[in-house]
Amino acid sequence: MSLNKQIIPAIIANNQEELEKRVYKVSDYVEIIQLDFMDGNFVPNNSIDFDFKLPKTRCKFEAHLMIKDPNIWIEKNYMKVETILVHVESIKNPFEIIKMVKEKAKYIGFVLNPETNINKIVRPMDKLYMLGDVVMYRRNFTLLDRINTKKRILIRGNHDIFKLKDYLPYFKDIRAYKVMPKHGIIFSHVPIHPCQLDHPCPNRQSRPGLSYRYRNNRSPSSRPWYRCRCRYHWQARTNGSR
Repeated sequence: MSLNKQIIPAIIANNQEELEKRVYKVSDYVEIIQLDFMDGNFVPNNSIDFDFKLPKTRCKFEAHLMIKDPNIWIEKNYMKVETILVHVESIKNPFEIIKMVKEKAKYIGFVLNPETNINKIVRPMDKLYMLGDVVMYRRNFTLLDRINTKKRILIRGNHDIFKLKDYLPYFKDIRAYKVMPKHGIIFSHVPIHPCQLDHPCPNRQSRPGLSYRYRNNRSPSSRPWYRCRCRYHWQARTNGSR
């Protein structure tokens, strides 16, 4: 599993010729290309609002749908891209879109405008994982109660500097990280060393897939693999890999 940073260029185009020209211009340098679709209604501009064909490249494509009705676009064009990014503001039920895209064996992601209220997508019965740095001042803790759900789980970050007792009234659980093997997802605020993902570890404190809680007001190391003395993790430590 690669943790290397990637640059994903976003492309807008007014016609097929312009689309091909811009895709070929970047295709030799990147693995993923984002295509920005705009219909002139959801946003005031237009981009790739024609019956497009993607040029043949080694790149994968993701579609950023800045359009009023993404369902129609998905039914017509889903086979052309790998990932579909939908604006929450453009749909009534995000969970219908999730089901629709998964049935087509594609990846789905959601995009929010900065001014969008989080309660537009979080329901009272939902479990919400918050990936650290939730408040910078104690007086802001009460803002968390404005979120629809009470099933809030904190994946603690490096700027969550207050005592554990300050967080407990607002979170159902507090963890260093959370692994969901079924979905292939790790929720973490801090970087995870690649060797932690690639090799099993006999040390329970740094075993891949471990999700442990904070207890007794003690915070586990943000890099549990770095404390480990198994063969793989000790080698990473002594080699200076962090």
